[in-house]
Amino acid sequence: MKKAPLILLTLLIFPLLIFSQENNNFYIHPFSNAITLSLEGGTSYTNSDFSKNRFDYIGRGMLEYFFILIISEHLA
Repeated sequence: MKKAPLILLTLLIFPLLIFSQENNNFYIHPFSNAITLSLEGGTSYTNSDFSKNRFDYIGRGMLEYFFILIISEHLA
């Protein structure tokens, strides 16, 4: 009875080890080792229980650094 979980685990993991594919398409990502500056802006309209409903402006700035990667996925 104690062998059943081991057999089930072996049957689930073994095909992953045999049929797994290798990704040999390595390349340096264009944003690697780069610093980016992003600016965003927009408007909003407040419709609440305040005494006056009015438009307002929203802005945001970001500074990001991208690490050096040699794979197709990228994490910032």
